[in-house]
Amino acid sequence: MIRPNRFVCGGTLAVSALMVVGCGDSTGIGGTTPAASSEASASGAAASTSPSAGGGAASDPCKLITPQEASAALGVDAGTPSGNVEQCAYTTPSGSLTITATQYPDGSTAHSSFDSTRTAAKGGVPGFQDVTGIGDRGFLTATGLIEFAKGSIVVIIQVLSSANPTTNTMTTLGQAAAGRI
Repeated sequence: MIRPNRFVCGGTLAVSALMVVGCGDSTGIGGTTPAASSEASASGAAASTSPSAGGGAASDPCKLITPQEASAALGVDAGTPSGNVEQCAYTTPSGSLTITATQYPDGSTAHSSFDSTRTAAKGGVPGFQDVTGIGDRGFLTATGLIEFAKGSIVVIIQVLSSANPTTNTMTTLGQAAAGRI
C-alpha cells in the first residue's frame, strides 16, 4: 500500500505549520506505524524500491545515512539505528536523527506532496531555504530539517539536538541520502 505524506506530531508552532495532514494511528507499508520523534515534525516517509536503488536504500531508510554520518551530525557516537520500512532513527542521550523516505506511485505525485510541504514550511518555519544539488529539489530549515524529492521518493531528515545543526551539516546529510537513492 502506498502511504500518503503524513507527519509525526510534535513540537513547536513553527513546525506545526508543516502539518498538512494530521496525525493518526494509520499504518503504512507493511502495516507498521512510524515512531514519533520527541519534538519533531517530519513528513512521513515509507519507502519502497526505486529502479536506481535496487531495493536497497529506498526500501530501508537506515541505508540512506550511515552511522558515521549520523555520529558526525549529532557530535557523538550515534550507535546502531533502529527502524522499519518507514522510518529510521539514531537516538543518543544528547539528540536524535530521524530519516523517513516515502515512495509514491510516480514522480508527479511525489513532487506534488513535496510542494505542499515546501509551501507550508516557506510560510512560517524559521530559517527556511531552498537548496539545490540534493535530489530533484529540496529545502532545509534552521530547525534541523531537510526534505527533498528525487524521482518518486520524498526523503525527510531531521536532527534534534541541544544545538541546531548547521546548514552545511544538513546539506551534507541530504547529499549523502540523495546519492543512495
